[in-house]
Amino acid sequence: MPVATLSFADADRRPPEVRPPEAVPSLSLALVEGARECLELARQCIRHGSDPRRQLRWAMVRIRKLPEALAPPEDAEILACLVDLTEYMCRELRSIRDATGVATLERMYDLLCEIRRAWVVQPLTAPAPRGAGGGQG
Repeated sequence: MPVATLSFADADRRPPEVRPPEAVPSLSLALVEGARECLELARQCIRHGSDPRRQLRWAMVRIRKLPEALAPPEDAEILACLVDLTEYMCRELRSIRDATGVATLERMYDLLCEIRRAWVVQPLTAPAPRGAGGGQG
């Protein structure tokens, strides 16, 4: 949902800017990075001969929240695709018990990397001042 922000300069001549809420990028980034961290911890558990299920459960909690955090609210098709993808990822993660699941773990980690590159929005940057371009006059 867009949030209106007031700009005090020339406020009487221009309507308020509409920007997405700044919490959205940080939430989606936190979910993706948190899930990746949990998968890395699960990989370390497997290396040390421990049970990775606890870390995998934490990863799945974050992964299940990704569709709502990433999909535009008005785009049901993207939401459905993300739900399918995250359900697939959780099914695959539930199958991991020991070192035989390391390849699956790495595939799911790579998928999270791709999701991060495709969907996670970097924080908004301030626009360049007008007339500050490299043009010569």
